[in-house]
Amino acid sequence: MKCSEYYHRGGEVVPNFPLRVARTAYEKLLTTILRRPNYTPDFHTTLLAAISIVNQEEGLLEPQLNKHISSCTLWLKDLLSILPLSTYIPVFGPIEPVVRLSKTPIKLEISGILRSKSKQTLHAVCFSPARTKHSIINDPALHLKLKLLQPYVAKHIQTGRPQVTMHNFSCSKNGSIIYESYNSNDINKTLLKRIELVVKTMESGHHYPILPCLYSCPYKSNCYPNNV
Repeated sequence: MKCSEYYHRGGEVVPNFPLRVARTAYEKLLTTILRRPNYTPDFHTTLLAAISIVNQEEGLLEPQLNKHISSCTLWLKDLLSILPLSTYIPVFGPIEPVVRLSKTPIKLEISGILRSKSKQTLHAVCFSPARTKHSIINDPALHLKLKLLQPYVAKHIQTGRPQVTMHNFSCSKNGSIIYESYNSNDINKTLLKRIELVVKTMESGHHYPILPCLYSCPYKSNCYPNNV
């Protein structure tokens, strides 16, 4: 993840094309199932619709799109094999809840919430632009989402079973799927306090660039005007 200075100046991290297509397709699939309980999922049609939506921003040509179709298809199949609709019941489609840390409202993105047919645990599905396990684990949003959803399920005192499981999907540098899962038993209170402290530091107007900067960042000259 980039430093706070990058975001402070208006930068953002945009997921790559296959990840955005997989996310759009999955969200469309869940939304349709919730609206039409007897709907029989049509994965191919859903995937093509998602590619069309994402490509409105990208503007890729047909040869480029054909190259992505196969990888996007594999992505969606892998995702649905990890979270099969025969095992999990959709509860919510995409939502963007807002939590507040100190004085700052933070919008969280959750692509879907499911419930296991055999247990009471909630399962949240998210997509991340992070490309390494280290970045995913240390993403503050992951821990904020777990904390947000935890109270909606009663504690399993006897079994110690987690109240919420977060399923995070991202894309590696070579285009393969990265899947990581974390649950409410992994919530680190010390880390949450550190996240709040960082937010308070940013509220005070202090933004510290990463040294050395490893990114080709358009704002680098603002951080190091004499040593770009």
